[in-house]
Amino acid sequence: MLNRICDICGRTVKQGKPCPCRASRHRAYDRERRDKGKAAFYNGKAWQRTAEAARRRAQYMDEVVFAETGRIVPGAIVHHIEPIGENPARSLDMANLVFVSAKTHKEIHDAYNKSARGKWEMQQKLAAIRRKIDGAGGG
Repeated sequence: MLNRICDICGRTVKQGKPCPCRASRHRAYDRERRDKGKAAFYNGKAWQRTAEAARRRAQYMDEVVFAETGRIVPGAIVHHIEPIGENPARSLDMANLVFVSAKTHKEIHDAYNKSARGKWEMQQKLAAIRRKIDGAGGG
C-alpha cells in the first residue's frame, strides 16, 4: 500500500487514511480557539432547520455560480451575507443566506478580508443575486 507524509506533523501514514494528529488538532482547536457561542448557534435546531430550508430553496446548487453563469455546481455551505457577529438579528433571515460551494465561499471570504470596500461590494453582489433569484421564483 502507498504511504504519504502528513503535511501537519510529518508522520508517514497510509494513503487515504487520516493521520492520528488530526483528531488531537481538532480537539485543541475546539478547546482553545472555537467561538463557543457561534458553535452553539450552528449546532442548534433553529439553525439546522433554517440551513436545510436554504439548501432546499437553492435546490442544493451553488446560487452564485448559477446566477452568474447558468452552470449547475453542487453547493456545500450556507453563507451569511451579513455575518452573524455583525448583525445577529439576521442570523436566521432567509434573505441573508446564500448556498454556495466551498470554492465560492472562499472567494467570498477573500473579498471580505481584502478591504472594507471589497466586503461591501461582495455583500451588495450577493444581496442582488438573492433578490434576483427570489424575484424570479427560483428555489
